[in-house]
Amino acid sequence: MGQSIKVHGIVLNKTDYRDNDRILTLFSPEMGKLTVSAKGVKKQNSKLRAGSELFAFGAYVLNETKGRYTVTAYDSVEPFVELRDDFDRLAFGTLMLKITDKTALRGEEEPELFSLLVRSLDKLREENIPPSFTASVFLLRLCTLTGYEPVLDRCVSCGEKNELLFLSPALGGTVCKTCTNSEHFAVSGACLYSFRRIISSDFDDVFLFKPTESQRKELFRAAAAYTSYFFDEKIKILDYISKYNLI
Repeated sequence: MGQSIKVHGIVLNKTDYRDNDRILTLFSPEMGKLTVSAKGVKKQNSKLRAGSELFAFGAYVLNETKGRYTVTAYDSVEPFVELRDDFDRLAFGTLMLKITDKTALRGEEEPELFSLLVRSLDKLREENIPPSFTASVFLLRLCTLTGYEPVLDRCVSCGEKNELLFLSPALGGTVCKTCTNSEHFAVSGACLYSFRRIISSDFDDVFLFKPTESQRKELFRAAAAYTSYFFDEKIKILDYISKYNLI
């Protein structure tokens, strides 16, 4: 008989196993990323079925035996069912799960990353908030959280504070007109303002900001391009965006 532990977690990934079982990637603020077995969950009458779906967020009781975890009980906090009923929200939400799956560490406390993911998914299901804007907020705040916050108040090459018309992920921020080259991409002043506001504001206050549709599109392209430089070895962000026509 193994030891039972209780953790709050959200399902980042699921893989069907045998006839009725699943292997889940669970992300917990207390224990980071965990691989857990969920037995019999594909049966219609399984009490654990809801807890084995993508986006499921709740309290899990796990039995640990020789370093392996099995789900024995689940109490839902939020299933995020709205994300499964809308294609765009599902696609953006799945992108958030995939990036978190590749970013989170195993066996490490990561309460800030967990909070960012859950709060972003909560905003993603709100009909009055465009999903691409929520995704941009998630990507940029993830960069900040993981040490890749862009420098936005000066040229990272020469220190110039005017004509910051380009962004360089490799250099970690904005580049002026004089220092730019073909590896940098152009951004508007409105886009840089959005970057600054998303990074510097309290999380909920960010969503009081209402950029236009064209501004949201540019913002998401820029946020995705910047983020992809740091995380593309783990997940092909731009390929995913293109596949599901998210911009």
